Amino acid sequence: MIKITYSIEDEMMISALDYSLVAAHTKKYAKDGAVREHDAFMSMLLDHIFPNKPDDNIEIITDGTHDRGVDAIYISQSEQSKIVNILSFKYRTSLDSAQKNFGENELNKIFSFITDLMNKDRHSLQTANAALQRKCEDVWQIWENGDFCQFRVFLVSNGRGLNQEALVRMDGFCKAYDRLSYEQVDLPYIVRLLTDEQRPTETAKIAVIDKAVFDRSDGDIKGVVATVDAISFLKAISTPDLSGVKRYLFDENIRIYLGDEGGFNQSIIKSALAEDNHLFWYLNNGITIVCDRVDYQKQIHSPIITIENFQIVNGAQTCHALFSAFQKERDKISNVILLVKIFETKRNDIANRVAIATNSQTRINPRDLYSNDDLQRRIEAVLRPMGYWYERKKNQYSHEPKSRRIDALKLGQIILSYMCREPDKAKTESDTIFGARYNQIFHGRYDSDHLVSLIKLMEIIEHKRDEFFQHERNGIIDLDNQRFLAYGQWYILFATGLVAEKYGYKIPTDDNRMQFVEEAIDLVGSIAAEYKTQAHYDMFRSSRFRDRLLAEFDPRQLRFYFPESITDYDKSGL
Repeated sequence: MIKITYSIEDEMMISALDYSLVAAHTKKYAKDGAVREHDAFMSMLLDHIFPNKPDDNIEIITDGTHDRGVDAIYISQSEQSKIVNILSFKYRTSLDSAQKNFGENELNKIFSFITDLMNKDRHSLQTANAALQRKCEDVWQIWENGDFCQFRVFLVSNGRGLNQEALVRMDGFCKAYDRLSYEQVDLPYIVRLLTDEQRPTETAKIAVIDKAVFDRSDGDIKGVVATVDAISFLKAISTPDLSGVKRYLFDENIRIYLGDEGGFNQSIIKSALAEDNHLFWYLNNGITIVCDRVDYQKQIHSPIITIENFQIVNGAQTCHALFSAFQKERDKISNVILLVKIFETKRNDIANRVAIATNSQTRINPRDLYSNDDLQRRIEAVLRPMGYWYERKKNQYSHEPKSRRIDALKLGQIILSYMCREPDKAKTESDTIFGARYNQIFHGRYDSDHLVSLIKLMEIIEHKRDEFFQHERNGIIDLDNQRFLAYGQWYILFATGLVAEKYGYKIPTDDNRMQFVEEAIDLVGSIAAEYKTQAHYDMFRSSRFRDRLLAEFDPRQLRFYFPESITDYDKSGL
């Protein structure tokens, strides 16, 4: 069982300043999204806890009538693992109420829900709302596919975390299940999340072991390679109270932390806490840092390296995993030494090349490799006058209204579904959008009108989907007839293209956009009804559903929409 606790001591009180800071951010989220503050609080924290999640928040949220104490479930899937993240949110509406601990009654509800989920107790879960039942079915479908899951519970509150007695209960409950852990995200931790958004200039000092340091200079770049004391390094990247790492130090890192269970991070923790942890230096690739200035006193024993305005561009997993080990057993980390490479340069292109090159040896989020690509910058520039903030990087324009932001990955999924006619790949193979398929999906042949038309189509479809989710959470919708809306958005977009082609359009116009979407929804719904025995979670990940949609149309008519090759498609003027 793995536990990461951000809770404050019982005697500490929530300050008015900290409470108002979180409240102000929440109100802005509420205003931008035209939602109530509790929903805005959930969305804001989902965006911060899972910054690279491919799912929209409304697909994740289960809050509502009969939610069993569970406000959201996010299933994070990768080649290495599938993590079921179960979140419970408590939004305190006043400073006085923020002084209360996370409620034990809510904890009891979560315990009851997890027990029913693990036991696949459909009878007991009949009392849950439809959104929560759907998420349970998704988890069970993963099991039926022969995969196993890790489970992580997040207790999120803009007040205080669990009291000591509740912490003991939570520990005991997690020990009863394999692969179950929990995290507390209380107000002090949320304050750190929000204040770290404005990155300060950071200067740090780290201690070299003996004389294990080497440097060289080549014109506009200087490099220092050193073996350093792990504890001095961890203190340099941690908050003053040693309760967490300074997240802004990883802004230029093209990878995010995958969590203690992600990738090889569990192995890093074990290596740092092992009896032979003196081998850590030999087993770990080390840390790569880019900075404005690096300096140390040469020709002395154990010099101190000073680094100014620095960013950790490679080694986020090592940093966070080492910090987790440090929290568990600080004394053992005193034996750990770490390899660091520090590059001093004022050139942004060199810093970016270092970040990409040093991360290319291990699996990364592919879209980040292209975040500074010239084509992505041009798409950003062409959409801006059209009223859209194009986010080359995840949450790049988080300060702008959410309704006017378009994520780069989502635009790629839109193009893949509509223009490349592969709606199944938009969800299951989204990594290829910024990988093998990049040049096919992103190119200079789409003008601003084409891109905006596609974005507006998706906005209509998502509005229809979001209405379904709201009704589902409130228990006022016929699920058998409309459940396909939960996962079928890419197929609806694809079908809209087929409908548009039937009427002689490659991309719908303002006049017929709504009509074509509604016809596509009816079509997808009627075909989905033929597959009642198959879970929608799996159905919309298969190309067979796409082929079934195609069968509804005359192949001769489809030549207009589906040329024989991508070359012919390019010649079509789009």
